[in-house]
Amino acid sequence: MSESRDNLFVLAGDIGGTKTNMGLFSMSGAGLLNIYNWLVAREKQDPPDWLKEMFKNMDPARVISETALANKDPGCVKALDRFVSIFGAVAGNVAAVIKTWSSGPGFFTPF
Repeated sequence: MSESRDNLFVLAGDIGGTKTNMGLFSMSGAGLLNIYNWLVAREKQDPPDWLKEMFKNMDPARVISETALANKDPGCVKALDRFVSIFGAVAGNVAAVIKTWSSGPGFFTPF
């Protein structure tokens, strides 16, 4: 499955075959955790014990971010990379829409 198609499943909330209501509005700490959980479920790999312990004691999104930036766990690195990729794509799409709306008279003229 391609990364673009995978991103669509993440955005749709297809985690473990169960549709959730994650959507675009969870692109935050909760979104990062959802992406991490989706990747772990997809790859059928449990996080290491030290990482599970950190999840219990700290905000999971912070743990994923800090662990990824320190390159300590490949699952965290993949989750942060996917998060940034999706966030960048959404931001680019929003910018394109705003540019279209603000470009003057035409079909997409704002109200």
